[in-house]
Amino acid sequence: MTRVIEKKKSRRRSLIAAVIVILVAAALAAVALWLNRSGRLTPSGDRTEVYNFASDTATVTCGVGDGLAVASSSGLKVFDRTGMQTVGETYVASQPVLTSAGGYGAAYDIGGEQVRIFTAGGPVRNLKADGGVTAVRLNGKGWCAVCAEESGYKGAVTVYRPSGAVAYKWLSGEGYVLTAVVSRDGKYLSVLTLTDSGSRVVFLRTDREAPLGEAVLPGELLLDIGYTEKGVLYGISGDVLYRLDEHKGAEEVYRYEESTLSGWSFSGGPVLALSAYRTGGACRVLDITGQEPEELGSFKEGITSLAADKNTVAVLTSAGLIIYDRADCELSAEYKEAASGLSVSLTEDDRAIVAERNTAVVYSLKTAG
Repeated sequence: MTRVIEKKKSRRRSLIAAVIVILVAAALAAVALWLNRSGRLTPSGDRTEVYNFASDTATVTCGVGDGLAVASSSGLKVFDRTGMQTVGETYVASQPVLTSAGGYGAAYDIGGEQVRIFTAGGPVRNLKADGGVTAVRLNGKGWCAVCAEESGYKGAVTVYRPSGAVAYKWLSGEGYVLTAVVSRDGKYLSVLTLTDSGSRVVFLRTDREAPLGEAVLPGELLLDIGYTEKGVLYGISGDVLYRLDEHKGAEEVYRYEESTLSGWSFSGGPVLALSAYRTGGACRVLDITGQEPEELGSFKEGITSLAADKNTVAVLTSAGLIIYDRADCELSAEYKEAASGLSVSLTEDDRAIVAERNTAVVYSLKTAG
Protein backbone atom coordinates (compact mmCIF):
# COMPACT_ATOMS: atom_id res chain seq x y z
CA MET A 1 0.00 0.00 0.00
CA THR A 2 1.21 3.49 -0.82
CA ARG A 3 0.53 6.06 1.89
CA VAL A 4 0.94 9.74 1.05
CA ILE A 5 0.69 12.66 3.43
CA GLU A 6 0.38 16.17 2.08
CA LYS A 7 2.20 18.65 4.31
CA LYS A 8 -0.03 21.04 6.19
CA LYS A 9 0.25 24.74 5.46
CA SER A 10 0.50 27.43 8.17
CA ARG A 11 -2.52 27.98 10.43
CA ARG A 12 -5.35 29.97 8.91
CA ARG A 13 -7.34 32.55 10.78
CA SER A 14 -10.16 30.96 12.79
CA LEU A 15 -12.86 32.92 10.98
CA ILE A 16 -11.71 31.72 7.55
CA ALA A 17 -11.49 28.15 8.82
CA ALA A 18 -15.03 28.33 10.18
CA VAL A 19 -16.37 29.62 6.85
CA ILE A 20 -14.57 26.87 4.95
CA VAL A 21 -16.01 24.18 7.24
CA ILE A 22 -19.52 25.49 6.60
CA LEU A 23 -18.93 25.57 2.83
CA VAL A 24 -17.53 22.04 2.88
CA ALA A 25 -20.51 20.71 4.82
CA ALA A 26 -22.94 22.37 2.41
CA ALA A 27 -21.05 21.16 -0.66
CA LEU A 28 -20.81 17.58 0.62
CA ALA A 29 -24.52 17.46 1.37
CA ALA A 30 -25.43 18.92 -2.04
CA VAL A 31 -23.17 16.55 -3.94
CA ALA A 32 -24.17 13.45 -2.01
CA LEU A 33 -27.90 14.10 -2.20
CA TRP A 34 -27.94 15.49 -5.65
CA LEU A 35 -26.27 12.52 -5.93
CA ASN A 36 -31.06 9.01 -7.77
CA ARG A 37 -48.25 0.54 -20.91
CA SER A 38 -47.16 -0.45 -24.24
CA GLY A 39 -43.60 0.43 -23.52
CA ARG A 40 -43.18 -1.06 -20.06
CA LEU A 41 -41.41 -4.38 -20.01
CA THR A 42 -43.66 -7.42 -19.95
CA PRO A 43 -43.24 -9.57 -16.83
CA SER A 44 -41.56 -12.88 -17.59
CA GLY A 45 -39.70 -15.66 -15.82
CA ASP A 46 -36.36 -13.87 -15.86
CA ARG A 47 -37.18 -10.21 -15.17
CA THR A 48 -39.61 -8.14 -13.18
CA GLU A 49 -41.67 -5.14 -14.25
CA VAL A 50 -42.15 -3.55 -10.82
CA TYR A 51 -40.03 -3.57 -7.65
CA ASN A 52 -41.89 -3.13 -4.35
CA PHE A 53 -40.24 -1.97 -1.15
CA ALA A 54 -40.90 -0.09 2.09
CA SER A 55 -39.57 3.45 2.26
CA ASP A 56 -39.19 6.44 4.56
CA THR A 57 -38.27 10.09 4.12
CA ALA A 58 -34.56 9.22 3.76
CA THR A 59 -34.98 6.48 1.12
CA VAL A 60 -32.75 6.57 -1.96
CA THR A 61 -32.63 4.14 -4.89
CA CYS A 62 -30.03 3.26 -7.51
CA GLY A 63 -29.76 0.84 -10.40
CA VAL A 64 -26.91 -1.63 -9.90
CA GLY A 65 -25.90 -4.13 -12.57
CA ASP A 66 -29.22 -5.52 -13.80
CA GLY A 67 -31.05 -4.90 -10.52
CA LEU A 68 -32.04 -2.25 -7.99
CA ALA A 69 -30.65 -1.08 -4.64
CA VAL A 70 -32.75 0.67 -1.99
CA ALA A 71 -31.22 2.34 1.07
CA SER A 72 -33.18 3.97 3.89
CA SER A 73 -32.75 5.06 7.48
CA SER A 74 -33.23 1.42 8.54
CA GLY A 75 -30.83 -0.36 6.19
CA LEU A 76 -30.13 -1.69 2.69
CA LYS A 77 -32.03 -3.94 0.29
CA VAL A 78 -30.84 -5.11 -3.13
CA PHE A 79 -32.97 -6.89 -5.74
CA ASP A 80 -31.88 -8.78 -8.87
CA ARG A 81 -33.55 -8.55 -12.27
CA THR A 82 -36.24 -11.07 -11.29
CA GLY A 83 -37.26 -8.99 -8.29
CA MET A 84 -35.75 -11.41 -5.77
CA GLN A 85 -34.08 -9.77 -2.77
CA THR A 86 -30.38 -10.66 -2.67
CA VAL A 87 -29.18 -8.31 0.08
CA GLY A 88 -31.00 -7.36 3.27
CA GLU A 89 -29.04 -5.53 5.95
CA THR A 90 -30.55 -3.70 8.91
CA TYR A 91 -28.74 -0.72 10.40
CA VAL A 92 -29.45 2.87 11.38
CA ALA A 93 -28.55 5.61 8.87
CA SER A 94 -29.27 9.33 9.21
CA GLN A 95 -28.24 10.28 5.66
CA PRO A 96 -28.06 7.16 3.46
CA VAL A 97 -26.30 7.40 0.09
CA LEU A 98 -26.03 4.95 -2.84
CA THR A 99 -23.63 4.95 -5.77
CA SER A 100 -22.94 2.40 -8.51
CA ALA A 101 -20.72 1.74 -11.52
CA GLY A 102 -19.93 -1.27 -13.69
CA GLY A 103 -22.18 -3.71 -11.86
CA TYR A 104 -20.93 -2.78 -8.38
CA GLY A 105 -22.81 -0.71 -5.83
CA ALA A 106 -21.85 0.98 -2.57
CA ALA A 107 -24.07 2.06 0.32
CA TYR A 108 -22.97 4.32 3.16
CA ASP A 109 -24.23 6.81 5.70
CA ILE A 110 -22.63 10.27 5.64
CA GLY A 111 -20.62 10.50 8.86
CA GLY A 112 -20.70 6.74 9.44
CA GLU A 113 -17.67 4.45 9.11
CA GLN A 114 -19.11 1.47 7.19
CA VAL A 115 -19.18 1.14 3.40
CA ARG A 116 -21.14 -1.82 2.04
CA ILE A 117 -20.08 -3.08 -1.40
CA PHE A 118 -22.51 -5.29 -3.32
CA THR A 119 -23.75 -6.43 -6.73
CA ALA A 120 -27.27 -7.29 -7.85
CA GLY A 121 -26.37 -10.89 -7.04
CA GLY A 122 -25.53 -10.28 -3.38
CA PRO A 123 -23.09 -8.73 -0.90
CA VAL A 124 -19.39 -8.46 -1.79
CA ARG A 125 -17.71 -7.00 1.30
CA ASN A 126 -17.90 -4.34 3.98
CA LEU A 127 -15.19 -1.71 4.31
CA LYS A 128 -14.47 0.22 7.51
CA ALA A 129 -13.10 3.74 7.29
CA ASP A 130 -10.87 5.28 9.95
CA GLY A 131 -13.20 8.28 10.30
CA GLY A 132 -16.63 9.53 9.26
CA VAL A 133 -17.26 8.82 5.56
CA THR A 134 -18.04 11.88 3.42
CA ALA A 135 -18.08 10.38 -0.11
CA VAL A 136 -17.57 7.07 -1.93
CA ARG A 137 -16.92 6.53 -5.64
CA LEU A 138 -16.60 3.34 -7.71
CA ASN A 139 -14.68 3.18 -10.98
CA GLY A 140 -16.69 0.50 -12.83
CA LYS A 141 -13.99 -2.17 -12.44
CA GLY A 142 -14.32 -2.86 -8.74
CA TRP A 143 -11.94 -0.17 -7.43
CA CYS A 144 -13.33 2.07 -4.72
CA ALA A 145 -12.29 5.50 -3.38
CA VAL A 146 -13.49 6.28 0.14
CA CYS A 147 -13.25 9.88 1.40
CA ALA A 148 -13.36 10.24 5.16
CA GLU A 149 -12.50 12.52 8.03
CA GLU A 150 -8.97 12.15 9.44
CA SER A 151 -7.78 13.57 12.74
CA GLY A 152 -5.22 16.34 12.24
CA TYR A 153 -5.93 16.66 8.51
CA LYS A 154 -8.58 18.06 6.19
CA GLY A 155 -9.68 14.66 5.02
CA ALA A 156 -8.29 11.39 3.69
CA VAL A 157 -8.85 9.28 0.59
CA THR A 158 -8.35 5.52 0.74
CA VAL A 159 -8.30 3.52 -2.50
CA TYR A 160 -9.36 -0.13 -2.34
CA ARG A 161 -8.58 -2.77 -4.94
CA PRO A 162 -11.34 -5.09 -6.25
CA SER A 163 -10.07 -7.67 -3.75
CA GLY A 164 -10.77 -5.28 -0.88
CA ALA A 165 -7.09 -4.67 -0.13
CA VAL A 166 -5.96 -1.09 0.45
CA ALA A 167 -3.87 0.13 -2.50
CA TYR A 168 -3.29 3.76 -1.55
CA LYS A 169 -4.05 6.38 1.08
CA TRP A 170 -3.68 10.13 0.72
CA LEU A 171 -4.00 12.62 3.58
CA SER A 172 -4.87 16.22 2.75
CA GLY A 173 -3.13 18.99 4.61
CA GLU A 174 -4.16 21.92 2.41
CA GLY A 175 -7.75 21.53 1.25
CA TYR A 176 -10.88 19.89 2.62
CA VAL A 177 -11.62 16.69 0.69
CA LEU A 178 -14.98 16.78 -1.11
CA THR A 179 -14.76 13.73 -3.37
CA ALA A 180 -12.25 11.54 -5.25
CA VAL A 181 -12.36 9.36 -8.34
CA VAL A 182 -10.21 6.45 -9.56
CA SER A 183 -9.51 5.88 -13.27
CA ARG A 184 -10.93 2.73 -14.83
CA ASP A 185 -7.52 1.00 -14.83
CA GLY A 186 -6.97 1.85 -11.16
CA LYS A 187 -3.70 3.68 -11.85
CA TYR A 188 -4.80 7.26 -11.27
CA LEU A 189 -6.59 9.08 -8.45
CA SER A 190 -8.01 12.60 -8.70
CA VAL A 191 -9.10 14.37 -5.53
CA LEU A 192 -11.37 17.41 -5.36
CA THR A 193 -10.56 19.67 -2.40
CA LEU A 194 -11.80 23.04 -1.19
CA THR A 195 -9.23 25.57 0.01
CA ASP A 196 -9.69 29.07 1.39
CA SER A 197 -9.14 30.46 -2.13
CA GLY A 198 -11.32 28.08 -4.16
CA SER A 199 -11.36 24.58 -5.60
CA ARG A 200 -8.23 22.50 -6.12
CA VAL A 201 -7.95 19.13 -7.89
CA VAL A 202 -4.91 17.01 -7.03
CA PHE A 203 -3.72 14.39 -9.55
CA LEU A 204 -2.02 11.28 -8.15
CA ARG A 205 -0.88 7.80 -9.13
CA THR A 206 -1.83 4.91 -6.90
CA ASP A 207 1.70 3.47 -7.09
CA ARG A 208 3.80 6.52 -6.21
CA GLU A 209 3.98 9.23 -3.57
CA ALA A 210 4.60 12.48 -5.44
CA PRO A 211 1.53 14.18 -6.97
CA LEU A 212 1.50 14.39 -10.76
CA GLY A 213 0.15 17.93 -10.67
CA GLU A 214 -2.86 19.98 -9.72
CA ALA A 215 -5.56 22.21 -11.15
CA VAL A 216 -6.31 25.31 -9.10
CA LEU A 217 -9.53 27.28 -9.67
CA PRO A 218 -9.41 30.50 -7.59
CA GLY A 219 -12.82 31.71 -6.49
CA GLU A 220 -14.57 28.69 -8.04
CA LEU A 221 -16.56 25.98 -6.23
CA LEU A 222 -16.58 22.69 -8.12
CA LEU A 223 -19.53 20.50 -7.24
CA ASP A 224 -18.13 17.28 -8.64
CA ILE A 225 -15.45 15.65 -10.78
CA GLY A 226 -15.63 12.47 -12.84
CA TYR A 227 -13.85 10.37 -15.44
CA THR A 228 -15.44 9.42 -18.74
CA GLU A 229 -15.06 5.85 -19.97
CA LYS A 230 -12.23 7.12 -22.18
CA GLY A 231 -10.32 8.44 -19.17
CA VAL A 232 -10.96 12.17 -19.60
CA LEU A 233 -11.53 14.00 -16.31
CA TYR A 234 -14.20 16.71 -16.05
CA GLY A 235 -15.23 19.05 -13.26
CA ILE A 236 -18.46 20.94 -12.89
CA SER A 237 -19.48 24.11 -11.05
CA GLY A 238 -22.76 25.96 -10.86
CA ASP A 239 -22.16 27.65 -14.22
CA VAL A 240 -19.10 26.12 -15.97
CA LEU A 241 -18.05 22.67 -17.19
CA TYR A 242 -14.25 22.18 -17.10
CA ARG A 243 -11.85 19.65 -18.59
CA LEU A 244 -9.15 18.87 -16.02
CA ASP A 245 -5.57 17.79 -16.67
CA GLU A 246 -2.42 17.50 -14.52
CA HIS A 247 -0.43 19.45 -17.14
CA LYS A 248 -2.94 21.99 -18.51
CA GLY A 249 -4.91 22.52 -15.32
CA ALA A 250 -8.57 23.53 -15.77
CA GLU A 251 -9.83 24.28 -19.28
CA GLU A 252 -13.28 25.79 -19.71
CA VAL A 253 -15.44 23.61 -21.97
CA TYR A 254 -18.92 25.08 -21.69
CA ARG A 255 -20.41 28.04 -19.78
CA TYR A 256 -24.09 28.14 -18.83
CA GLU A 257 -24.29 31.01 -16.35
CA GLU A 258 -27.71 32.09 -17.66
CA SER A 259 -29.17 28.70 -16.67
CA THR A 260 -29.51 26.70 -13.47
CA LEU A 261 -27.75 23.34 -13.32
CA SER A 262 -30.31 20.61 -12.59
CA GLY A 263 -28.20 17.48 -13.13
CA TRP A 264 -25.16 16.01 -14.83
CA SER A 265 -23.43 12.79 -15.84
CA PHE A 266 -19.82 12.12 -16.84
CA SER A 267 -19.34 8.41 -17.58
CA GLY A 268 -20.33 8.26 -21.26
CA GLY A 269 -19.20 11.83 -21.92
CA PRO A 270 -20.63 14.94 -20.24
CA VAL A 271 -24.40 15.42 -20.25
CA LEU A 272 -25.95 18.48 -18.59
CA ALA A 273 -29.52 19.20 -17.54
CA LEU A 274 -30.09 22.96 -17.48
CA SER A 275 -33.15 24.82 -16.23
CA ALA A 276 -34.02 28.35 -17.29
CA TYR A 277 -36.37 29.46 -14.52
CA ARG A 278 -34.62 32.81 -14.18
CA THR A 279 -35.22 33.74 -17.82
CA GLY A 280 -38.55 31.97 -18.30
CA GLY A 281 -37.15 29.70 -21.02
CA ALA A 282 -37.32 25.95 -21.49
CA CYS A 283 -35.29 23.36 -19.62
CA ARG A 284 -32.65 21.71 -21.82
CA VAL A 285 -30.55 18.56 -21.88
CA LEU A 286 -27.19 18.90 -23.66
CA ASP A 287 -24.68 16.28 -24.76
CA ILE A 288 -21.22 17.89 -24.56
CA THR A 289 -19.26 14.92 -25.89
CA GLY A 290 -18.60 16.28 -29.40
CA GLN A 291 -16.92 19.42 -30.67
CA GLU A 292 -20.15 21.38 -30.21
CA PRO A 293 -22.90 20.90 -27.60
CA GLU A 294 -25.81 18.87 -28.94
CA GLU A 295 -29.27 19.65 -27.58
CA LEU A 296 -31.12 16.38 -27.06
CA GLY A 297 -34.37 17.98 -26.00
CA SER A 298 -36.08 20.93 -24.30
CA PHE A 299 -38.99 20.85 -21.88
CA LYS A 300 -41.47 23.28 -20.40
CA GLU A 301 -41.57 21.11 -17.30
CA GLY A 302 -38.85 21.00 -14.66
CA ILE A 303 -36.25 18.22 -14.83
CA THR A 304 -36.63 15.86 -11.88
CA SER A 305 -33.77 13.44 -12.54
CA LEU A 306 -31.13 12.57 -15.15
CA ALA A 307 -29.26 9.33 -15.91
CA ALA A 308 -26.83 8.61 -18.74
CA ASP A 309 -24.31 6.09 -20.04
CA LYS A 310 -22.35 5.91 -23.28
CA ASN A 311 -25.43 4.85 -25.29
CA THR A 312 -28.45 6.38 -23.56
CA VAL A 313 -29.70 9.51 -21.82
CA ALA A 314 -32.84 9.21 -19.66
CA VAL A 315 -34.61 12.38 -18.51
CA LEU A 316 -37.38 12.35 -15.93
CA THR A 317 -39.66 15.41 -15.83
CA SER A 318 -43.00 16.21 -14.23
CA ALA A 319 -44.56 15.20 -17.59
CA GLY A 320 -42.95 11.74 -17.81
CA LEU A 321 -39.81 9.81 -18.81
CA ILE A 322 -37.99 10.67 -22.05
CA ILE A 323 -35.19 8.47 -23.38
CA TYR A 324 -32.65 9.45 -26.05
CA ASP A 325 -30.22 7.41 -28.14
CA ARG A 326 -26.83 9.15 -27.95
CA ALA A 327 -25.59 7.65 -31.23
CA ASP A 328 -28.02 9.69 -33.34
CA CYS A 329 -29.29 12.16 -30.68
CA GLU A 330 -32.83 10.97 -31.38
CA LEU A 331 -35.79 10.31 -29.10
CA SER A 332 -36.16 6.54 -28.63
CA ALA A 333 -38.97 6.27 -26.06
CA GLU A 334 -41.39 8.39 -24.05
CA TYR A 335 -43.55 7.35 -21.08
CA LYS A 336 -46.04 9.85 -19.71
CA GLU A 337 -47.15 7.38 -17.02
CA ALA A 338 -43.78 7.93 -15.28
CA ALA A 339 -44.65 11.55 -14.44
CA SER A 340 -44.96 10.82 -10.71
CA GLY A 341 -41.44 9.37 -10.54
CA LEU A 342 -38.84 10.70 -8.13
CA SER A 343 -35.65 9.48 -9.82
CA VAL A 344 -34.43 7.50 -12.83
CA SER A 345 -31.46 5.17 -13.21
CA LEU A 346 -30.13 2.94 -15.98
CA THR A 347 -29.19 -0.72 -15.60
CA GLU A 348 -26.41 -2.74 -17.19
CA ASP A 349 -28.96 -4.79 -19.17
CA ASP A 350 -30.42 -1.77 -20.99
CA ARG A 351 -33.42 -0.87 -18.89
CA ALA A 352 -34.54 2.32 -17.18
CA ILE A 353 -35.89 2.18 -13.63
CA VAL A 354 -38.11 4.98 -12.35
CA ALA A 355 -38.43 5.03 -8.58
CA GLU A 356 -41.54 6.26 -6.82
CA ARG A 357 -42.26 6.29 -3.10
CA ASN A 358 -42.74 2.53 -2.53
CA THR A 359 -42.20 1.11 -6.00
CA ALA A 360 -39.80 1.25 -8.91
CA VAL A 361 -41.12 0.65 -12.41
CA VAL A 362 -39.00 -0.84 -15.22
CA TYR A 363 -39.15 0.64 -18.73
CA SER A 364 -37.66 -0.39 -22.07
CA LEU A 365 -35.16 1.97 -23.68
CA LYS A 366 -37.12 1.78 -26.93
CA THR A 367 -40.88 2.04 -27.34
CA ALA A 368 -42.42 -1.22 -28.38
CA GLY A 369 -43.46 -1.41 -32.03
